Amino acid sequence: MTSVKARMAADILLRLSRKIRPYWPEIGRSSLCVLVSLLAVAFSICVPVVLQGNPWFTWPANWHYADSGTPMIVGADGYFFLSQASKAVSEGLSLSTPALSVLAVILRFITQASMENTVFYANLVFTVGFALLIRAWFIRLEASFSLSILACIILSIMPPWVQRTGPVWFDTDPAIVFFWQLEIFALTLAADLSRSFKTRLKDFGLAFIAFIFLVWFWNSGIFLGGVITLGYWLMFATPWKPLWRYKAFPALVTIAVIWFALIVFLPEQYVPFPTSLALEIRSKGAMVFGVERHFFFTSIQELAPISFPDLVARIGGFKVSGVIILISAAGAFFAHPKFRMPLVLGLCFLFAGLSSQRLIHIGCFSLAISVALLPKTLDFISDKFVKFTSKLKIAVPPPPVFGRISDTFSLSTFWAKVPRLSILAVPAIIVVILSCAWWTGHHSFPLRWNKLHDELFSPFRESGIKGASFCNWWDDGYFIMARSGQSAFFDGGSQNPDTTYAAARPWLMLDRVAAARWMRFFSRRGLNGLEPLEKIWGKEQAYAVLERFFLALEPNGSLRPGATYSGNLEADLARLPGGHTWLFPEGRVFVFFPKDIFGISAWWIAMGNSRPADSNLVRMHFSEISRNEFQHNKETGNVTLAQSVINRGQTSIGSAIDAAVTPISGPPWTVLNLPGPYIVYNSAYSTTFIVDQFGLVSLPLYLLLPGGPELPNFKLVKVNYQAGGIWEVLP
Repeated sequence: MTSVKARMAADILLRLSRKIRPYWPEIGRSSLCVLVSLLAVAFSICVPVVLQGNPWFTWPANWHYADSGTPMIVGADGYFFLSQASKAVSEGLSLSTPALSVLAVILRFITQASMENTVFYANLVFTVGFALLIRAWFIRLEASFSLSILACIILSIMPPWVQRTGPVWFDTDPAIVFFWQLEIFALTLAADLSRSFKTRLKDFGLAFIAFIFLVWFWNSGIFLGGVITLGYWLMFATPWKPLWRYKAFPALVTIAVIWFALIVFLPEQYVPFPTSLALEIRSKGAMVFGVERHFFFTSIQELAPISFPDLVARIGGFKVSGVIILISAAGAFFAHPKFRMPLVLGLCFLFAGLSSQRLIHIGCFSLAISVALLPKTLDFISDKFVKFTSKLKIAVPPPPVFGRISDTFSLSTFWAKVPRLSILAVPAIIVVILSCAWWTGHHSFPLRWNKLHDELFSPFRESGIKGASFCNWWDDGYFIMARSGQSAFFDGGSQNPDTTYAAARPWLMLDRVAAARWMRFFSRRGLNGLEPLEKIWGKEQAYAVLERFFLALEPNGSLRPGATYSGNLEADLARLPGGHTWLFPEGRVFVFFPKDIFGISAWWIAMGNSRPADSNLVRMHFSEISRNEFQHNKETGNVTLAQSVINRGQTSIGSAIDAAVTPISGPPWTVLNLPGPYIVYNSAYSTTFIVDQFGLVSLPLYLLLPGGPELPNFKLVKVNYQAGGIWEVLP
């Protein structure tokens, strides 16, 4: 069965290659096989090298799914596409299925592999596409086949490219760059006035198809591809306006700047065509380029700006190779006019990384081609220099020791005796390749999840729990949905100040019962559940009113023992749809705390402490140390820190708390009136934290510190103190 499907797929690819052959007539069958094979090998080799560093060709420990043993993808959004692909397999494709998930379903049908294994290697499809596109460009630029192979190798190991398009990164990044570059290539063909109008019309048709796929894979592609398609067509595709060729780049830059300003810089109420898509594009553009960056966006590392020296080092692994790459791009601009369009646009996105490093990888395609073209570029410079100096005659007086003999020679004659400048390309390219290869061999992906995290969700996969919801933090939501089959309150697509506050606020509430009820409310009803309260009390007051309700009420609507309520409780509840039952939705709710939640505490403590977020709290609230790095005299209370801890910036400790002696189920530790910062540990376990007063009372510390009894409203499901834990949140 599998072989039949494989033959069907091969037949489809063969017929497709015949359709596109007019665009790449010089691609022979054997050369194509060699090219694709080499790029596929380079692609596959990068996986273990980048992930592990050393030793080569080995997977990191615990870096695979607990149930299948398949290596895990690392990108948060990849788990969204994985869950959507799995849903499509079980329920069927629909119009809402993302394009990348559709691709995964097709590949799974062809290969009959598991969905996890399929998505891991799915980017290989785009890798093959890039190999074809690179070869097409080198044919267009009349460069050799060997240089196109060189470009493929350079591209496959450039650090920003590996980090955003590698096999472990199942996301739309490679699809976006591929269809965008395909559109540019087709438009470049359409700009060639030596071709017939009918042929150029077909080229434009190919560009339009690439644009459609770009928008299908990425909605914001309507901005990225639309301006290029429109501007390039107006400038080049009209044979009766050849003068446009001389005004191409100024006109294109003008159109792009105007479009960019309209979409990104204008206030939201002035955005032209104020559709939801236009507003979404404007919002993303403003977020990426920091035009209206809200406080919570500063927690997204990939959106952070980068300095120019760091940018140069990033693209080549080291600054020296980065400089070589940029010099190669500058030379390619002058030496290869046909390649200027993708090169200029690629450099625009490269330097946009100065504002948001998220965009750097988009320029790598053009940079890799520029480096591979360096021999031809230097030959071009040599030829230009010879032509320039051929008319210059310079008389050089000899030193006095040679008497009065003088000579007159031509610089072009002298230059002809010197080796071609292109010989410098060999060491330059070697430096770039070695630099990029070294970087990929000694830097790994940030492996946010591993087998230990995945094992936490085994009860959900084994018991078949249906319809539950998770309270969680940010990008964990996609992983939760993919590996548990349940819904999550917070994910990468719902980041905004309201969601961050709703997710983080209960973790800082001193009343754990109210915290549990807050989690259940938002996990089951979402932010829309706040609308009735907003209509009555206003948006900013609604959160405070909701918290007062949970502090004062029992699930049956009566007052909690000893609780008070400022106002008329009965009248306020009557204004809600369904009364108090609106505040206590049914259904099962769980909370997931990975251990690395402590590493990002600067953000959720600042965002959950107040509305708007308290930026003064953006600092480290937790740091983990080993048990042998401090000494605690329980009789005197004295704490002695090891030099290794002092070297990390922790000069003093106010108090040390042993959870085995001071139960964490009691009142918050702040009532102990002990000075901070605090060392919190359990003498029966190795986990040890240094925390401040905010971290000391936070819910994650209470639940993830080993050895303490459960809190009343949090029932343990599964915990691994090296990875994290899951608790069911009870009413």
